[in-house]
Amino acid sequence: MKILHSLPEVPFLEPTVIALGNFDGVHRGHQVLIARTVEKAKGLGGKSVVMTFNPHPLKLLKPEESPGLLITQERKEAKIAQLGADLLLLLPFTYDFAALTPDEFVRRVYATLNPAAIVVGFNYTYGSQGRGDTRTLAAAGEKLGFAVEVIPPQREGKELISSTKIRQALAEGNVGKAKKFLGYWPLLEGTVVAGDRRGRKLGFPTANVQISQEIMLPRLGVYAAKCLVDNVSYSAVVNIGFKPTFAEEKIPVVEAHLLDFRGDLYDCRLEVHLLQYLRPEKKFPQVEKLMEQIRKDILIARSLGSM
Repeated sequence: MKILHSLPEVPFLEPTVIALGNFDGVHRGHQVLIARTVEKAKGLGGKSVVMTFNPHPLKLLKPEESPGLLITQERKEAKIAQLGADLLLLLPFTYDFAALTPDEFVRRVYATLNPAAIVVGFNYTYGSQGRGDTRTLAAAGEKLGFAVEVIPPQREGKELISSTKIRQALAEGNVGKAKKFLGYWPLLEGTVVAGDRRGRKLGFPTANVQISQEIMLPRLGVYAAKCLVDNVSYSAVVNIGFKPTFAEEKIPVVEAHLLDFRGDLYDCRLEVHLLQYLRPEKKFPQVEKLMEQIRKDILIARSLGSM
């Protein structure tokens, strides 16, 4: 998959099918939309294009309402590539772009990408103040000569699959529900950095994973997880929080104890796939009580395996 960070200067000659959206999390609803775009493009003998923005529009327009992201930008790109898209158009979201009217937005896309069809979700909006929607897009398509396909709501049971619902599930520690909506286990990833080495002294060495501040952390507490190191999976116990027994942290940290791992993780990229919320964080009266609880957490994590 090719990635561009601006609209092409030379208009495409071959037809395209474009998926429009933000695609935070690339959840199951997004997967249906992008897969349909790829399928449609193949049927027309054209290229499939996924068009989205960086940063999230709310981060620029209403930073106080901007949500934490569900996955990193790199992971988002990888998941879109796995769905078979030919091109990811990752446009910088600027005030100038935000000021485009719905008609200006569509004409700019049409002039450079030569769409035979555009695929969007049922609640897609675009243009200044979100004044464009699926109806205005369909009307523009009739004028300019491209089809519009609207993907209906995707549901898990009776619940709508959405990034908002996934964030709610994560905030509650409901990892299983988030997984059903995402189509994969909730994921945190980052580089392992030096910590206080207290876990090693206690007999439970931990990897201090540096998570981007743009990523939403789930409910604070202890999780069973699987961690990937160089594509090798290890069962793990992960603590997300302030380490209250030692009263050290002012911001939440992510620490992973990998079961049966031997080696040095510093500066490694670590994937932490959350499998189950085990318990809230708590302050133990003695370190021995904390160690006893960690042993219990490890037994549960080991029993879950990779799920």
